[in-house]
Amino acid sequence: MDDSVDVLDQRILDLRKENDALQCEVALLRFGPEAINRKLAEANDTGLTEICTCQACFTAKRFCDEDDPKELATRFNFEEDKRSCILKECLMWHAERLGLTYQIQVEHFDSDSEDEQQQESCSRDCDLVIIQHPFFWEIEYGKRITLKNFHKNPSYPELQSLFTLMDEGDEFYKVNGKDYRAIAEDAV
Repeated sequence: MDDSVDVLDQRILDLRKENDALQCEVALLRFGPEAINRKLAEANDTGLTEICTCQACFTAKRFCDEDDPKELATRFNFEEDKRSCILKECLMWHAERLGLTYQIQVEHFDSDSEDEQQQESCSRDCDLVIIQHPFFWEIEYGKRITLKNFHKNPSYPELQSLFTLMDEGDEFYKVNGKDYRAIAEDAV
């Protein structure tokens, strides 16, 4: 009888461990670094137009995939529009408001390998690392949001709230008294 109880206890422990690993995997799929970059692209498309038409968003392909390249070239007029990235402004504003810390990491043409860049961003003492490449930017997570036990990070609820804001769209684009979504849709 004693051996069967030990086997059962071990089986319960194994199932809990497996369940925890699956929860972590699902969290990474839904809220991991690849997911946040994908979500930014989705959030930029209102259905009518793109909210941010800066060169960095164009280069990072944060626009509707079904658009005709000729039409995109006319909408993304880089000579007359040298404004900063609306998407990055909104992301930083809401991250700060939610209590997520961020740092900007500038990459250059002569930068090290991609693995070394990722290691550097993961070692930064913050939640989000905005990696500024020469022509575009992307998000990685700093050491406050570790990929091991991702779903148990103290910043995980705030990260989920940031995703919710991007999903809903309307509130994500309201920053410092400006409604960038309404401005973009009015311009169409």
